[in-house]
Amino acid sequence: MKWLLIALTIAVALFLLANFDATTDQSKQEAQVNPSDIEFEYYGHGVRSSGYNMDGQLNRQIVAQRTAHDVETGETLLHDIQVLAVSSDQRRWTIQSGLAQLNEQQELVLSQKVDILPTPTQQSEPTFPSIRIRTEQLVYHHQQQLAETELTVNMQGDGLYIEAQGLEFDFNQQTLLLKRNVISTFQLD
Repeated sequence: MKWLLIALTIAVALFLLANFDATTDQSKQEAQVNPSDIEFEYYGHGVRSSGYNMDGQLNRQIVAQRTAHDVETGETLLHDIQVLAVSSDQRRWTIQSGLAQLNEQQELVLSQKVDILPTPTQQSEPTFPSIRIRTEQLVYHHQQQLAETELTVNMQGDGLYIEAQGLEFDFNQQTLLLKRNVISTFQLD
């Protein structure tokens, strides 16, 4: 009887050992993942991208406090963003907003109180206007340095107030088109 109990214990131990090894091998195979199958999330802090003209002068710059890229959706978000657009005659404009999304066409869709402001250079520019343009959403085509929106636009500065529906701003040519329903007020001092 003693030998039967020992034989039965050995048989059960061998059975458990064989099943444990098979389960362990299967778990190892499941745990081995091809690195190319892994989807990563990319994050950045203090991100800066600059572009230069043929003369080596800065002609555009994008600065974001934080960025996040989701590989699955392809969505790139930029938080607390500032875009510097520089015309051929070196006039500078800053576009700033709380959030921007880089879309498939490589355009920036800015939202959350978008402001467009003139940005003086180191040299004094007395003829440069003191103006602020605000809208809730703006599409910026950074290769062409063109901004546009169909939403309400407010412009303020030096006794001037203008409200309009839609805007197209060509930073290279320094032309601003207010599309429709333009209402303006000019306060004389």
